[in-house]
Amino acid sequence: MKQYNISDFAKEELTILLGSTIGGNVRLSIAHANEIARTCEGNVLYINTVQPWRILRRNVRSVLGEFEADDNNAVIAAPGKSVYYFHCPLGELGEKQYQILDFVRYNNVRTIIVNSWEFAAKNYLHRERLVYAMQNLLDGDVSLPSDIALSILIYAQAPKTIPEAEKAHSGKLGKLAALATRIIDNTPVKSEEQSEVRGPMSEVGEESMVDSRLSMVGEEEVAEKLPPAPVIQKGYFASNRPAVRSEKWAPVLKSQLNEKKEVVGASDLEEEVGRKKAYLG
Repeated sequence: MKQYNISDFAKEELTILLGSTIGGNVRLSIAHANEIARTCEGNVLYINTVQPWRILRRNVRSVLGEFEADDNNAVIAAPGKSVYYFHCPLGELGEKQYQILDFVRYNNVRTIIVNSWEFAAKNYLHRERLVYAMQNLLDGDVSLPSDIALSILIYAQAPKTIPEAEKAHSGKLGKLAALATRIIDNTPVKSEEQSEVRGPMSEVGEESMVDSRLSMVGEEEVAEKLPPAPVIQKGYFASNRPAVRSEKWAPVLKSQLNEKKEVVGASDLEEEVGRKKAYLG
């Protein structure tokens, strides 16, 4: 996974950062939060929506090594600069808007990081409410001083189709992509060797392979290998479904009809008529 500078995000606006895995996003966002708190204005509020608290602390240790923390679960990034870790229950970030405003109001938070958008809302209704909560934070809540401007960074797993900034997306990012000023694709770039490796059916579909094999064989040889066509007799096609008569069965049906004409001759018809006359008396 490639690294990027802290200047890659849009300050005082909303930025979406896309990674290949949720676990990779968590570890990268921890390092990002610590760097922003150390070099940018104000403190950082890190909102954990996906991992249990003990696993998150383990990831913080693996990324930052030995760190100093205070009683408020804040990691001290530099003298007077801290990262406040806020653990949010799964799918309930939209309900925590007032707690977020308290961090901004009383702890000098100027940057908010959400480590997983996928687990921030439990359903579509909560996700819509969360989008408007983010918009309210960007606009500046009425309870905050007018000179406070927040930067919001949201990590998400990259979808198959990378959305465009300031344009609504049909996937889970939805209207959030329309609010974002920047969308950064942080997925690893495939090398030329990896891009050339494809599955056995990636270039040619199954149907095209069958057609190519048939084109190599003569038409007469194909006709000989076809299974015998069903003989159309009285009552055979009793349903309303029409009989299938494709070109490949035409020569076979024609040959069967010729054989039937040869078997049924004029003498056989005369004997059949004589038997019916004798029976009727």
